[in-house]
Formats: sequence, structure tokens, C-alpha cells
Amino acid sequence: MILKKIFINKSKILLCLVFLLLIHKITFAKEYSYNNKSYLGSLLAGQIAKYNNDNIIASDFYSFANKKDPENIKILNMSLMSFILSGKVDFALEKLSNNFYENKTTSQISQLLNFVSLIKKSKYKEAKVLIEKNEDILLSGKLKYIMMAWLSENYNEAIKYIDEYPYKSPELNLSDLYFHHLAYLNNFFNNEKNALKVFEEILVNGQASKVRGFYFYYNFINKLNYSDNKIIKNFTLNNPDHSLNIYLNKNIFKGFSLENRADGISEIFFNIAENLYSQGMHDSSIAYSYLSLFLNENNFINYYLIAQNFQILGKTSKAIEVLKNIPLENYLGWNTYIEIIDLYMGDRDYKNAEIYIKKLQKFDADRVDFFYKSGELYHNKTEYKNAINAFNSAISLLKNPKKKDWYLYYSRGMAYERSKKWNKAEKDLLYALELFPNQPLVLNYLGYSWIDLTINLKEAENLIKKAVKLRPNDGYFVDSLGWAYYRKGDYKVAVENLEKAVLLVPSDPIINDHLGDALWKAGYKNEAIFQWNRVLLYSPEENLKNTIKLKLQKGL
Repeated sequence: MILKKIFINKSKILLCLVFLLLIHKITFAKEYSYNNKSYLGSLLAGQIAKYNNDNIIASDFYSFANKKDPENIKILNMSLMSFILSGKVDFALEKLSNNFYENKTTSQISQLLNFVSLIKKSKYKEAKVLIEKNEDILLSGKLKYIMMAWLSENYNEAIKYIDEYPYKSPELNLSDLYFHHLAYLNNFFNNEKNALKVFEEILVNGQASKVRGFYFYYNFINKLNYSDNKIIKNFTLNNPDHSLNIYLNKNIFKGFSLENRADGISEIFFNIAENLYSQGMHDSSIAYSYLSLFLNENNFINYYLIAQNFQILGKTSKAIEVLKNIPLENYLGWNTYIEIIDLYMGDRDYKNAEIYIKKLQKFDADRVDFFYKSGELYHNKTEYKNAINAFNSAISLLKNPKKKDWYLYYSRGMAYERSKKWNKAEKDLLYALELFPNQPLVLNYLGYSWIDLTINLKEAENLIKKAVKLRPNDGYFVDSLGWAYYRKGDYKVAVENLEKAVLLVPSDPIINDHLGDALWKAGYKNEAIFQWNRVLLYSPEENLKNTIKLKLQKGL
């Protein structure tokens, strides 16, 4: 019995070591060479890679395991899904077309791939039969009706199907899909009069949230040679800063258009992917986006959605690489490049962020958002003079500053404050509050700055209390409130607030330093020393690091 327990424990240890070794190889290796694969090892490695969203690697392992056990349909399905998730839909179809599988696979994944294959081959009648029998493969049965409309042979049949879609009332969340596809189908079947009517009904208010509808509408009216269009003019008037105006002014709309049934199905797959994303089903969302791209490689909005999924999954580098597939000349391009810059800045990769800033500058530099993003980059690089110049350029483009422009004065105010030009900083921050009263970021920054300068302490405390009330779980705001109490000499209340701030933002060196100071003043010297030591673990800036070392030697 004892020997048996020892054997079991040794086996567990061995399995753990193998598991850790595989994680190490998959996580840290830059090149992959698996000359000594085993069936069980490949399954385990595939699962680890899948867990890490390394689907290209997972597909390699699962494919190997599938060759070793070709009759195991579950392994086949894992292999197929990994190929789809890595964007290799053609590989998945090739594997599925193997003679052994042709008549033996009836899983949801295999049937979905069969459907996609039929669409790609323009076998719409067969695809229609398949979807009638297997509507579950869409993961959204209600969209079956729109799918069937696109597979219909004539206009009357298409309208009959789409009218069965249950969400047709404008107040329902999914009604947009009905109205947009109704417009697209009318256009596809050359019923231009009805298409124009539906388009104008859904876009008449010029809402910026319906940008994709505007994109298709603009292409539609261009074909009709409508030179003077009130809806487009209304959109531009109501949304002067919108990125779509760049493309309207340049008259360039490269990319996806609804020219055939496969394009319609591609759009539905994107709609499904978008719906799955909103439900937190990220793998499924990514899969449907890649299927959509397989049917039309120019349906670039899928790359944007895939990148959003990757960001939520914590895969920033993958999100960036996916976004790079969207050309700047596409109507999504400007915002995509802004997003790439934000992601690079989030990773402190300022060199690459600057590369994309320069690409925007070459394309269309005379925009508020270009100068703002440039200023933000300079600010992050602590080049405050350049940041101020960029924010100045952005503000100079404003004819009549409105509430929505508060962030420009707030950003310039921060740059002035960091440049030790407090008078100018205060002026900008106060004006930002004038534009947007009770804006929590401005309330906090202005209040904290006053406290740090030991001026207007009562008013500063009131500003910060307003900010905390608006965002009670923002650790930086709670830190400001704790620091306000510290400056007042109310150290115990300061400790209470600063402890809460540290819980909300555990690894911020400044907040930890503030808590250390409050603990020391409140008489908890050992706890203060512990807290200051923690600051050094979180990569503080050099001046703070030196201050902490001095505190550890002498206290306050």
C-alpha cells in the first residue's frame, strides 16, 4: 500500500514536470520544432496552447494527434476549430475534405465548414438545404431567416424570408440587422427605389453610431450618381470630427462591398461574431469573424472585432498584428491606426507608436484627433514641451469649444503642470470644468494639484469628494481623497482611505508611498517601513526611488 502511494505520488510529480515543461516550451520558445511528438503529449500541449490562445501552435499539435487517431471525431473537431481560430479556414476545409471524413462527420463545426465550403463554391441551393436542416450551426437561430434571404433565387423569395425575422420593430436591439440587410438585399436584387427608401429611413438622423450603414449607403448612392445628398451632408454637419469625413472628403471607399450572395453571408457571419463578442464568447466570435473573412477577404471590420476579442483576452501583441491587416485607405483605417497607437503606448512601445503617428500625419494631419494623439504620445514620453505644442495645434482647430472638447484643455493642463507652469495649467483645468462641470478626471486632477501645492485645500477636498462620489471604485480618486486628509493632518482617516486605494490599485508606487507616509504619521512606523519597501517592488521613477530610500533610513 505504501509502495503504491509512493508510485502514485511520483507519477503525479512526473506529470506535473511534463506539464510545466510543455508550458515553458510553448510560452517562451520563439521557434517551434517538434521532432519527437507523442500522441498524449500533443493533446496536452494542444490544450495548453489553446488555453494561451496560441491557436496556430494548437492546430499543429491537434493535427498531429488527429493523424495518430484518425477515427476520433472529438480530436478532429479540436483540430478544425484551432485551424479556424488561427485564420486557416482553408486548412480546416482541406482536412475535412479527406475521404475518410466525407460522410462521417456531423458535428456542429464540420457542418458549419461544409456550409462555408458550399457558399465559397457558389452552391447556394445545397447550402440552403443544409442550413434548413442545421440552423444550430449559426449559434443564433433567428439569423437563419436573413441567411435564407441571401440564399434565395429571387427578390420575392428573399423578402418572404427576411420578413420572418422576429426583430423588426425599431425599438428592439437587433432590429438594425433587419433594416440594414433589407436595404442590402433590395440593392442586391436591383430594386434601387426600395433600397434607397430603407437606407434613408434608417440613416435620416445622421447618427454616427450607424457608420457601417453610411459606408454601404455612400457606395450605393455613388453608383446612382447622386451628387447632392442631404443625408451625407447632415452627417458631416452633425459629426464634423468623425473619421468617416476623411474618406467622404477624399472620396475613397476601398474594401468590402455586397456584390454577391457570398458577400451577404460574410456580413451575416460578422453580425453573428459581433453578437457572440457582446456575450463574452470570444473564441466563437473570433471563429465566425475568420469565416466571414474567408468568404470575403476585404470584409476588414472582422479584423477590428478579432482584435477587440484579443484585447479582452489579454493578447495585446496579437491584437496589434491583426489590426495591421486593415489598410489606412479603408474607412476603418484611421480609427484602426489610432487604436494601434494606443495599444503600442499601453505597452510603452513609443518607437512603434511614433511610426503609426507619422503614417497618420502623411495621410491627413489637419485633424484634432491627430494632434491630440501626438500630444498624448509626447506626454507619455515626458516630452512635455512637444506635448503642449501638439495640444496647442489641436485647440487651434476649434472654432467654438464645446463640452466634448474638455479633454483637450485637460490634457494640455496636465502637460503644463508637469512642466512646472502651474498658472497656465490651472487656467486650462478650470476651463475644462467650465466646458464639462463635474467631469471626474478634471475634478480629481485639479483637486489633487491644489492639495499638493497646499492651496485652496477646502475647495480641493470638495472637488475630490465629488470625483469619488462619481467613481467610488477608482483607486486614484480615493488616493487623492486620502492625501487630502493627510494634508489636513487627519492621519487615521487618511490611512483608511489610502488602504482602500491600495486595494483598488495594488501596484501603483505613488499610492503605496502615500499610504506609507500616512501610516508613519499615524504612529504605525513598522507598517510604514513595510509599505515603503513595497514601493521599490513596483518600478518607481528614479526621484521617487531615492526619496523612498531616504525615508527608509530616516523616516519622516
